[in-house]
Amino acid sequence: MRRIFSLVLVLCITLVAYADHDNLQKDVVYGNALGQSLLLDVCRPPQPGLHPIALLIHGGGWSTGDKAGSNKPGDGADITPWFKPLSESGFVWFSINYRTAPSSRWPACYEDVKTAVKWIKLHASKFGGDARHIVVIGHSAGGHLAFLLGTEEDPALRVESIVGCAPVTDFEYELPIRKEISKSLQMLHSISKEITPQAHAILKDTAPINHVHKQMAPFLIIHGQADKTVPIQESINFQAKVQAMGGVCDLIQISGAPHRLLSYTDHDAQWTSKMIAWILCH
Repeated sequence: MRRIFSLVLVLCITLVAYADHDNLQKDVVYGNALGQSLLLDVCRPPQPGLHPIALLIHGGGWSTGDKAGSNKPGDGADITPWFKPLSESGFVWFSINYRTAPSSRWPACYEDVKTAVKWIKLHASKFGGDARHIVVIGHSAGGHLAFLLGTEEDPALRVESIVGCAPVTDFEYELPIRKEISKSLQMLHSISKEITPQAHAILKDTAPINHVHKQMAPFLIIHGQADKTVPIQESINFQAKVQAMGGVCDLIQISGAPHRLLSYTDHDAQWTSKMIAWILCH
């Protein structure tokens, strides 16, 4: 009974937080992929004029999660902690759904992210957004997609900055520890758990750390030091590689914080304020 009550309480809190956004427009079509409508939610400030834009990419191991926060409110993929701070800071934010594994394999999810960026640039002004000022924010698997986008050299995909909360940046880092490929990556890439030369090449090619170059937009990483899902060493290594090339990559480490965004505030009550301040300075 206590567990049921807790789940209901989390769901109610999530719905209330989402309902607080009076200017929220849900299920806007931003593209079509093989007959499937690609949907996003957009929330705009009530004030007139053009506002900075945040594109939000949920996590969930490339196989679950939802633009409304999560398809399982309160779980490790829940991104609702971003919504209120962005709204209160005057951002127009777009939260996207994308095709997920195993029904859609790589690169479907990444192609959808690129489609969303182009669509937002084209339609931003209709929602009070300034297409010259776009930050892409992703958590976990969503951070992987955001960071890979940040390595693109196509001007049509260029954004002002990239933020990742516990982003997956290196698929090879854990291979010596796991001794096999994770189930999430097996589903994403339609490969087996064995680390074959072919599978290893796929993981290497799709990891952001292997596409770092000098001309990238600034990156911010926010990562819990107690994260057991995505090792913080991945973020430390990514930062070091970007900085070695003369790029900007700042890292905020949250002492004691695990992977779950909803737990970050328990360890650093100001983490969203720090994130917003960094975005506005870049």
